[in-house]
Formats: sequence, C-alpha cells, structure tokens
Amino acid sequence: MLSKEAMKVLELIEESKSNLRPGQYPVKQFSRNLLEAVEADPEEGGQRGSDKVVEQAKANPFYKFVMKEAQLSDVSQALGMVHSTVINAAVPALIGREMIAVLPTTKPLVRFILAKKGKAWRVGETRPWSTGEKYSKQDCNIDVEWAASEEWSQSFLEDTSWPVLQRQVAEIGRAIGEEETTDIYNLYNGIAAGSLAGGAIQTTGDGASFAWADCV
Repeated sequence: MLSKEAMKVLELIEESKSNLRPGQYPVKQFSRNLLEAVEADPEEGGQRGSDKVVEQAKANPFYKFVMKEAQLSDVSQALGMVHSTVINAAVPALIGREMIAVLPTTKPLVRFILAKKGKAWRVGETRPWSTGEKYSKQDCNIDVEWAASEEWSQSFLEDTSWPVLQRQVAEIGRAIGEEETTDIYNLYNGIAAGSLAGGAIQTTGDGASFAWADCV
C-alpha cells in the first residue's frame, strides 16, 4: 500500500516530471519532501521519525548500492530516488483512483454518512409534512493492503548490462498500482446493472460492454 508520504509526493512528481530529461531524477527535491512528509506525520514522531528513516537506510546495503550506482552524495538522496521511481511507475497504473474518491485514513473502520434528499410540498393553509434530509450510514473496514517486494543479489545488480535496478524498483510500484486498480475494477464489475447510476452497463462504440482490456 502506498504510504501517506507517497501520496503527498504524487502531486510534486506531476508538477516537475515534465521538466526532467529521460532518466533524470529530482533526487534532492524528493528526498527533502519525503523526509518533510515523515516529519509532518505525528505517528512518525516528527524530526525523530525522519532521522530514524535515514538511519535505517544507512544500514541497508541496497541504499548503499543505489548511492554508488547513481553517484549520490548521501543516503537521503538515495531514499528520494527510490521513492520517486516507485511512485512514477505506480501513477499510470493507478487509474482506479479516477473511478473512485481516495481518502487518507489511519483508522481501521471508516463510517460514511449517506444522505437522502428532502422533499418540498405544495401547501395551502396547512403545514407541510416533515420530510427533510434523512441519513443512514455505511461502515467500511480498512482491512486490505497492497504490497510488493523483490530481492536481488549484489552480483546480479552489478553484472547486468541494462538498468536493472531502476526497472526492478519501478516494477514494484507498477505491480502495486495494477493490483489496486484490478480490485477496484472487480468491485465495480460485481455491481448489478440495475444498481448502477445509469441503470445499465455502459457500452463501447460497437455495443460491447467495457472489459479490463479497455481500461489498461
């Protein structure tokens, strides 16, 4: 599942990636914003939280390799590079977020209030019926998490002649984005046609219904 700091960086990527050359990474910008997002999260412990993230990265051989390969000056830049690579790869696959509203939360259960519109009455000298807006609720359990991981040997990363590190890291983001969108698509596909907003399944130009292939 994408972290809260990842969500914050999404907009920054969209704003800046149009100014980047192919293969260029705004590592200083994203390492700074990544750590600022961690510090702003009360659950991460402010400055101590960002220091902890950096210290954990320093002890990780993977980030040491990233620093070496990308010729970065410190581990925070390696964090920014990996983070932006994952998010850049995930964004195109997260089309499910164009279908539904995405709300950040840390609660295991979220309650949504559903409103039913009130009704007005044409009256004479009598009072109208009491038919204002009515409410019901829908509880949603936050019990689904998407994750992906990969392991590499140092010799594998060093011996390849193509940018395998960049591709492997990006694939993690893409896989998470696709899995999330697949779940959202399956959720919508399970809704009865009569319960859809338009009362029927939307079709393509040739009369066929939309399929997963039409989305990706």
